[in-house]
Amino acid sequence: MGVKKKAVWGLLLLGQIISFSVAASSFASSLIANLGVNAPLTQLLFAYLLLTIVYVSIILHRREKLQIAWYWYLALAFIDVQGNYLGACVAGLALALLSDAKSPDEQDPGKIPLLGDALVIAGTVCYAFNNVGQEYCVKNKDRVEIVAMLGLFGSLVSVVQMYPLHNSLLVTD
Repeated sequence: MGVKKKAVWGLLLLGQIISFSVAASSFASSLIANLGVNAPLTQLLFAYLLLTIVYVSIILHRREKLQIAWYWYLALAFIDVQGNYLGACVAGLALALLSDAKSPDEQDPGKIPLLGDALVIAGTVCYAFNNVGQEYCVKNKDRVEIVAMLGLFGSLVSVVQMYPLHNSLLVTD
């Protein structure tokens, strides 16, 4: 097999592993939600920790200084965590707007559709800023460093936000 064929097969294998990971994560999220547990930051924390374990070890092995100041990574990670926490995507926005299009007689009076729409839009804006920032960094700096620092600072931001947002889940009667 030539070098190009091996590279293509390697990329296909990595793509399949990523697809399997996304499907497994989605399944786990659905299972956890069906069990009545609402802890999205805890789920995010595990993803960020995995990135941290893998990529920070590579950065430490290289023994190089950071190419971008740490506070930019903190800002990028903060925006990333907010976007993921709000669970925004274009499909989510479309579904939220479609569900609000019901006639007022069919809507549940206990729900606040405008608040849901605002949260979805805020999450989408976070994703947009995050994607632009990551794209700039990936094109101009080291990709491994960016993923490592996003994982590290994403973990820190998730842990800091978990206490006030998930405190009610931890308190027992």
